[in-house]
Amino acid sequence: MRKTTLSFMLATALCTSVAASAEADAKRYIVLGKSANSLPARLDRITEGLDGRVVKAMPQIGVAIVESSNPDFPAALQAENTIRAVLTDRMYDLPQPRIELAADNPPNSGDDDFAFDLQWGHDAVNAPEAWNAGATGEGVLVAVLDSGSDCEHLDLAPNCRLDLNTSFLAAPLPDWWNFHGSHTAGTIAAADNGYGTIGVAPGAEFFGVQVCGTGGCPASAIVPGIVYAAENGADVINMSLGGLDLISGAGVVKECKDAGLPMDYCSSLQSNYIHNEILVFTRAFQYANRMNTTVVVSAGNDAVDADHHLVPVEGELLHYPSLRLSFADYPGTIGVSATAPINWCNNPDADFNNLTTYSNFGRSAVDFSAPGGEGWFFDGDTEFCSVAGQLVQAWVYDLVLSTNNNFGWSWAGGTSMAAPHVSGLAALIIGENGGDMKPSQVLSELRNRSEDAGEPGKDPAHGFGAARSGY
Repeated sequence: MRKTTLSFMLATALCTSVAASAEADAKRYIVLGKSANSLPARLDRITEGLDGRVVKAMPQIGVAIVESSNPDFPAALQAENTIRAVLTDRMYDLPQPRIELAADNPPNSGDDDFAFDLQWGHDAVNAPEAWNAGATGEGVLVAVLDSGSDCEHLDLAPNCRLDLNTSFLAAPLPDWWNFHGSHTAGTIAAADNGYGTIGVAPGAEFFGVQVCGTGGCPASAIVPGIVYAAENGADVINMSLGGLDLISGAGVVKECKDAGLPMDYCSSLQSNYIHNEILVFTRAFQYANRMNTTVVVSAGNDAVDADHHLVPVEGELLHYPSLRLSFADYPGTIGVSATAPINWCNNPDADFNNLTTYSNFGRSAVDFSAPGGEGWFFDGDTEFCSVAGQLVQAWVYDLVLSTNNNFGWSWAGGTSMAAPHVSGLAALIIGENGGDMKPSQVLSELRNRSEDAGEPGKDPAHGFGAARSGY
């Protein structure tokens, strides 16, 4: 067993996406059937006849993951009249860390979990008030679709359903290869066990679904991950993932332009491709909702207005009216933007509702805002501050603290940190209802309990409001 060390680290979220393949000669593709609830009866035989194989069939959403080393495979399979589209497996972003440093409400709660007083986000969403009223998320199961969750961590082990942990990567990695999945899991459901941190829903259970590897988060892992979570009893899915990388040169437009075709044609081709890819994920999210699984996602860290779909591709600014910049744009998901206080260490009563400098925004994507952390206003500041025995630069405390694999705990900033606060609140709400609620009911309750933090109606920065427990 790996030893968990008592240490604190600082990590700020940066988005990276590097194309990677688990096998040098085999490529994965996503097959979109014409029917939303079935696949061609002979898909296995058809695929094998084209020198390919079916990796994962999901007839319940009319989607399959296949692979082949035959360069003619996708075009030949696309020709089948029972198939709508064959899509190249593309990467979504996983925010990567840049490592720099190793009750009542915080910072003076007196709680015996020694790092809890560093978790200002719990004060912001009124989590302790919910616990005092008996709402802890008990009886609720949360799936964390991420890089994997380190269930040997003493804060995570009590609530981790290790029997349900799984990976959908072509080449699975150890659950502790990256801090990200453990950090999000800890914010949701770290145990109230007199040690370290506490999750927003410390009575809930969770399991990790590994959909992100060293090169990013392939669609071929995310889609079956959603289906798996829903079919294994998840009441909530947390997806702290970034959007599709259309800028790095991996997109359809570049391939089209390289073939010497006109830009307007390439733009149209990309739009059609995006439409089919959106349909794949829409089917998955809608299926999860039908299984009474609430899906909470991060809005993204690009400081982009999701209501205006302008994307730079190959030096040109192209407009895609149907583009989804992140999973927060999809029907069937709850999108979360990131907020943070300024100089919380010296002013615990600071406003928690400041939209961070990096957070995406827009009415089409944001349903709620939640604590995501901001460490840039004080970057370079030499002023130090101490909370819970931790003496660091004051700006560090404006980030979000949570579990970090065998390193202990880490501060991080991103909409990745905001989404799990809302997933935890959703778990509290579902637990209050006996452990079973429709996603529409969870959304309605979150709306009723949110704090109006912007303009009337649905605000671009905060959606329906800043997420709160209602206590």
